[in-house]
Amino acid sequence: MEFEGMDDHEVVAALAEVHAVFDDLVEYGMDTSEIVGASDAVIDRMAAWQNVPAVPAAVREVLRLIGINPGRFQVAGDLNIAALSSGWKEIVLEFLDELPAGSDPISNRGHSLVIWDYQSSHAALIDGADLRDPDPKVWEISEGGDVTGHDSVTAFFRNRARVVKNMIDWDRKRSQ
Repeated sequence: MEFEGMDDHEVVAALAEVHAVFDDLVEYGMDTSEIVGASDAVIDRMAAWQNVPAVPAAVREVLRLIGINPGRFQVAGDLNIAALSSGWKEIVLEFLDELPAGSDPISNRGHSLVIWDYQSSHAALIDGADLRDPDPKVWEISEGGDVTGHDSVTAFFRNRARVVKNMIDWDRKRSQ
């Protein structure tokens, strides 16, 4: 399931961007001692739970870095395998059912990939129609029906990284 059918240059660019975001956080002061990434086998199991035929390169790389224990990323929501079950996906699909007619951005719900959970009231997912894109658009959806589009997985990851930086800043101020 690795990167079949994906353009090599786009895959390389997506992986480089994921690492740039992560490396920037480490340089900023994020403690990586608790972070544990997921193996490809674990990522593929998560994809199977969600009935997903492919995992975009950028998603796979984020999970390789922080997919088992995201460490400080936990403050920015759950970007880990344990939170991305088929049960959570069913709930997220119910969020989509609450959207006004004609406003659902997902064309292939059955194969959509849920990549994030925040307090069981917000989620981020990728349209099943976009899974072959190495760095596809991400849709953030709330239980109340709010929808926000992010241009890519890497843009979404960078946005979550800002939350982590804010927490690092807060910790620094607190310890002064």
